[in-house]
Amino acid sequence: MAKISINGVGTAHDGNVFEFTPKCKRVRSCKSFRRRGLGIMTESGNFEFSTPPSKPRGKGNRLKKTAHGGLSVTLDGAYYFYCKVYKDEGLDYAEVMRKELEEALS
Repeated sequence: MAKISINGVGTAHDGNVFEFTPKCKRVRSCKSFRRRGLGIMTESGNFEFSTPPSKPRGKGNRLKKTAHGGLSVTLDGAYYFYCKVYKDEGLDYAEVMRKELEEALS
């Protein structure tokens, strides 16, 4: 990736929007891009970058842990069972999942 140097003034608004005003107004506009947010260079030469709002993450409570997964209960009251078996382990995934579920429910 090529590095460039532009002089100007940067301003942060509302904690998630950054606006850069270059001293040289002869900068051409470019296509918008997304990289952990949205960056736009306007026709006037200003560069604006805003980050998306953070997404709330699930906070389930783990009830039981097994060798290949576990059993949890989510905040909305649903039970969640997960099991991960790799192909190169050489195990019968259906049998492993059955045993893991029995173990989680006991």
